[in-house]
Amino acid sequence: MFYLTVETDFDSAHHLPEHKGKCKNLHGHTYRVKAEVSSRELTDGMAVDFKILKDALDSICDPFDHACLNDFFQNPTAEEMARFIYDKLADTLPVKVEKVWVWESPTSCAAYCRDE
Repeated sequence: MFYLTVETDFDSAHHLPEHKGKCKNLHGHTYRVKAEVSSRELTDGMAVDFKILKDALDSICDPFDHACLNDFFQNPTAEEMARFIYDKLADTLPVKVEKVWVWESPTSCAAYCRDE
């Protein structure tokens, strides 16, 4: 099995209206997103071109850059974002999406993978 990862980042604001802590208030993060895919097959020595992976991830995340995530998600948590990005990648890539990580800070992230 071959595993590949790509990463991107973006700056966004959000607030969590139902949260009881500080995150109830509007605030921002520099998000980092990592996607891992896998394939058993190689074509021309590659599972999939890194450019295809990076372009797919960027096309999903670009609308979030310098935006308010509440315009896209009812509850814009890192967990919800990881699942959303995973599902979008799974719909577009020719390889299996294994896992998507979303960091809200350098030390805090959520990940999503689908059980099969």
